[in-house]
Amino acid sequence: MFLTIKKIPKKSWSSKNPFNLRPKLVTIFFLVFGLTLFGAGEGLLIVSFTGASPWSVLAQGISLNTDISVGIVTFMVSVSVLSLWIFLKQKPGLGTLFNILIIATMIDVCIIFVPTPEIYFNKLLLAIASVLLVGLGTGFYLIANLGPGPRDGLMTGLQRKTNFPIASVRAFLEISVVSIGWYLGGTVGIGTLLFAFGIGPAVALGLYLVGKFFNWFFRLTYLNSSMSLKKFMIDSANILFDDSKNDLRALPKTVRLQILLVLSFIWSVVFSLYIFSYTTFIFGWAGVFLAHAGIIFAVYYTFKQFHNAEAQSVSVFKTKNFNPFKIMSLIFILMFIFIFSKGIEVLTIFRESTKL
Repeated sequence: MFLTIKKIPKKSWSSKNPFNLRPKLVTIFFLVFGLTLFGAGEGLLIVSFTGASPWSVLAQGISLNTDISVGIVTFMVSVSVLSLWIFLKQKPGLGTLFNILIIATMIDVCIIFVPTPEIYFNKLLLAIASVLLVGLGTGFYLIANLGPGPRDGLMTGLQRKTNFPIASVRAFLEISVVSIGWYLGGTVGIGTLLFAFGIGPAVALGLYLVGKFFNWFFRLTYLNSSMSLKKFMIDSANILFDDSKNDLRALPKTVRLQILLVLSFIWSVVFSLYIFSYTTFIFGWAGVFLAHAGIIFAVYYTFKQFHNAEAQSVSVFKTKNFNPFKIMSLIFILMFIFIFSKGIEVLTIFRESTKL
């Protein structure tokens, strides 16, 4: 059934082109959701201590024979795999970039917050769960069709050239890689073998499940809520962009800016008192406040440029390219990345300080 899948399914929320710089919001959502599951699976495999992934074994084996660090070898292997895309006519996209950022972040999150089981049987269960999570996450983000990661791009490119099932192509790649790594001296564990032999069927299963069941989920949830969400975001953007709709419209612009700075000062103090100790309060507060002020001035300057363009009737307003929904979507994504990354950094420092 799912083991014979040869093509990546296309759904209503899939991007028409991998190199799409203006994808639908729901496409971005499924891309990020899939890569989050993918990264969690990779992290759980590391936490299980049952063996590294096949590509890590390859990097370790090459490192042992060349006196080059595992990190540099991993980078060189990734570049080599990407270079093969040229011959396979594989196209990159936003998903290729997000693949690097999100998976790396989720691996760190798992290492920090997920404890290693003491019982070996539970370690094996964690390794099995990691393989299934990677397969399901791969299904989500590949169907989003915004560009694969290096290894998945090699898999889909080879599948198009050979017309073999995706499960067979992925299994061949992983087993070949772990065999070469083991021959070169890399350490192979039971988790490594589970991943090498199981990831091909897991990816095929993920593509099958997402392709079969998440189209109706999209219709039931997204279509019913997207219009109200879109209206909310457009209204929010117009309140910021359009002086006639702003609740502070009676005040001069300089006074509005002062109000925002005062609010950022208050919330920076509250956040810093909650997170930082008394000895690190000043430095923590200064960093948080400067970040708030920087964002406020950046947004304020951006809005000012839009108003100047509107007054002069040039470019964006004249050609009707002004889209407050997409602008607010971009702002929300950037704010989420900023807050999430800084939150992980703060929690990591806090956890290390408590250990001491």
